[in-house]
Amino acid sequence: MAANMAGGTHHAFRDRGEGFCVCNDISSGAAVAMRDYGLSRIVVVDLDVHQGNGTSSIWEGDRRVVTFDMHGANNYPYSSRMRSTYDIAMADGTTDAEYLPLLEKWLAHLVHYHQPQLMYFQAGVDALQGDSLGRLALSRQGLIRRNNMVYSTCEQASIPLVITMGGGYAKPIDASIEAHADVYRTAAFRYQW
Repeated sequence: MAANMAGGTHHAFRDRGEGFCVCNDISSGAAVAMRDYGLSRIVVVDLDVHQGNGTSSIWEGDRRVVTFDMHGANNYPYSSRMRSTYDIAMADGTTDAEYLPLLEKWLAHLVHYHQPQLMYFQAGVDALQGDSLGRLALSRQGLIRRNNMVYSTCEQASIPLVITMGGGYAKPIDASIEAHADVYRTAAFRYQW
């Protein structure tokens, strides 16, 4: 497991930045993993509430990188939304009870069908209820369960994992800070070496 606390810049395209993102670290990392380590099956699990349009655009049509994006149906990006391998658009107000079983089903599908050699987890916390730029309604405990689902999936299938930060815009910001810290705290407890 590796983690980048300044990463997750999924709105940056191959030729331009967008939406607070200057360069796409997820796509750059995937390209290096393919070039330097010969990987040919990478899955990006983007769980930020905003669709990772840059990542989707960069890998559209390239079967080596599967982009799975579970995002708010009515969130940014509006006019520059791209096609991911799998786009799961969630309704405004989606709660833990709706979100988590769907994610669990999709994670199992991604591992079974694509057999990834590496997984990227864009761990935005802007799906948190009350986030000023998100429209979903996940609880903090729901986000922790989400994180653990991704970690367990990778552990059980022996898939190396890269975790990147994502959005989080609660007001006051403390709720987002705690949810971001949960992403890395939970990973640290699980991946002690």
